[in-house]
Amino acid sequence: VPYTFENRKEGASKLSLTPNLAYAVQVADISAHAFSRREGAAWRELRKILRFALVGLSGIAVNTGILWALTERAGLYYLFSSAVAIETSIVTNFLANDLWTFGGEIGHRMGRRIHRFLSFQAVSVGGLVVNMAVLFLGKEIFGMYYLLANLLGILAGFVWNYLANRNLTWRRAA
Repeated sequence: VPYTFENRKEGASKLSLTPNLAYAVQVADISAHAFSRREGAAWRELRKILRFALVGLSGIAVNTGILWALTERAGLYYLFSSAVAIETSIVTNFLANDLWTFGGEIGHRMGRRIHRFLSFQAVSVGGLVVNMAVLFLGKEIFGMYYLLANLLGILAGFVWNYLANRNLTWRRAA
């Protein structure tokens, strides 16, 4: 029922939450049905996001471990160590996402893996810039411990990396 807004006349308000509440209940019912049955586009996208996040967590471990080892054990400058650590995690994340997160997508044949990797690499340069900028600002400007600043940088790049890779690297073939 559409609402018509006009100057209020005497009497009770005709505005009611009932139609809006009913709509919200219907949306909740449809969502609950889709997620309980683990089917439909919403469920498939949520599963991809969760898998992408799990791969990202493994990438955090790779990134942080290499950053720490190169900085603390090898004595390299932390920003150089960070670049090597980020690139290594980009490669491992690509392989895991290509095989597990988006591996079942239509049109994602093995022969296109190099093309997808180059696309992933290009997108990840944006994430690398964000990560290193947050790392530098966190450590140099705010005096944070470099590993903590690195974690914040990783979080800052997550949304960019997911959306850009989802829509560029692993989009369905036309």
